Amino acid sequence: MNPTDLTTLIGLLKILQQMSTWPFGVFMFLVVVGPWMFSFMSERAHRRQLRTTLEQYRSDVSEIKRLYESNARLVDDCTRAFFRLDTVYDQAVEVISLNTQTQTELVKSIEGNQYCPIVRSKGKPTL
Repeated sequence: MNPTDLTTLIGLLKILQQMSTWPFGVFMFLVVVGPWMFSFMSERAHRRQLRTTLEQYRSDVSEIKRLYESNARLVDDCTRAFFRLDTVYDQAVEVISLNTQTQTELVKSIEGNQYCPIVRSKGKPTL
């Protein structure tokens, strides 16, 4: 045994010696109230720990909620961007189609050009 254990044991023995002079009712009161008091203090500590845990849980859940809201906004923004991109693609297809039609008409016009004397003499342009 080290010296601190001995001083603790001596202190407990002194308390027991003083308790031997107390009346039996006080001793019974301590036996009945002591565990109740200990459980009361333990319950208060447990409630504090529970309150701290619940506050941490609340902050974690609110952070997750913000994350989901952020992701939902991102999905909405991407959907709108893809819709705009689809519109741009549709317009590009229209422009390409119009250019193709114009080029086709230009080729027909060149092939059927009867106003140029060189083309009339050869009969048909060679490309």
